[in-house]
Amino acid sequence: MAVKTIAHSDNARQRGMFLREARVLAQLDHRGIIQILDFGEVREEDEGFDRGTLYLVMEYAPGGELSCEIYSRLVKHGRS
Repeated sequence: MAVKTIAHSDNARQRGMFLREARVLAQLDHRGIIQILDFGEVREEDEGFDRGTLYLVMEYAPGGELSCEIYSRLVKHGRS
């Protein structure tokens, strides 16, 4: 499992966008898409996370960053 966090923001629009996108992603079910296991906003300071921190819990995908993989493939085929 992997956890992504976004530090507390007073920007209600940004928080709303994050939560809406997470809700939509959590509904997707395809073998080529990482499954979202949980998401939300920390309500109280807990385990070193500040109140208001946004989080997204997802399946772990081994193999490094996708951008590095794409770049490696482009270089391999002479398209860098």
